[in-house]
Parts: sequence; structure tokens; C-alpha cells
Amino acid sequence: MRRRRFLRHAAVLGASPLFRLSPQSAPPRVNGQRLNGWLARFDAIGRTAGGINRVAYSEADLAGRAFTLDLFREAGLTPRIDAAMARAAATGSADFVIGLPTTR
Repeated sequence: MRRRRFLRHAAVLGASPLFRLSPQSAPPRVNGQRLNGWLARFDAIGRTAGGINRVAYSEADLAGRAFTLDLFREAGLTPRIDAAMARAAATGSADFVIGLPTTR
């Protein structure tokens, strides 16, 4: 999966719990200024003269993960990462695990 496509899918999955719409509600609206602010802040993490460098478990990678987890918490989600920080442990005690919404 290409990076842009992955990020688009991750954004939709991450935001989906926020959109509990009733049948008569208006379609969701995106606050573009806020979204661009988040993306700009994330873009600065690991930024080098040649691009972005967030090698796994590097300081920049961990800062990027912490930033993402903070966004989830601000959205009222309960993020959790398993011991290997790679696979979701969907036991139902978390609302969201990075990359995979838990099922209830």
C-alpha cells in the first residue's frame, strides 16, 4: 500500500468513531485549518534537509507515535499498543489501537 493511500485510510479509521451520525444529522464537516495544523506538526517530526526520517524506534519515530496517540486521546479514544508495538491486541478494553479499530 502506498504511503498517501495508507495515510488517507488511517485518517478515516481514526476519525470514524467521531462520526456517530443519526439518520437526520448533517454530513460531517472537516475543520481544514485544524487538520492542516496537525499534519504540519506531524510533518515537522523527523524532518531533515533531505525529507522526513522516522526510522523505527528512533527518537523521531517515538515522537511521531506519541503525537498520534495524543491526538487519539484528545478525540476521546483509548489507544493501546501491544507489547511488540506492531499488532493490535483487540480484547475490547480499548476503543482504538494504532492501525486497527477494535470490535466490540
